[in-house]
Amino acid sequence: MKDQTKSLLQEKIDKANYNTRGTANISIDGMNADEIKNVIQEIKNIPEYSSFSIDYNEETKTVNIINPGENIEGFEHTHPSRKACN
Repeated sequence: MKDQTKSLLQEKIDKANYNTRGTANISIDGMNADEIKNVIQEIKNIPEYSSFSIDYNEETKTVNIINPGENIEGFEHTHPSRKACN
């Protein structure tokens, strides 16, 4: 069951609708809260997700994610030049 939850959560993270700041919220209503917390810790240890901030909000039953790779606004702020790369 835990592996199934982990696969499902990873799929939701990968397919999440990130905003321009690289944040997304995933509903996990109906899933076991303790299992989700354990799975999140495991996912954070996977190199592919190590730069992500992943937190579970028990009140709203959502997983809040910050993916630096999807942070368009931050990228534009740190790279203001719109010149083409050569």
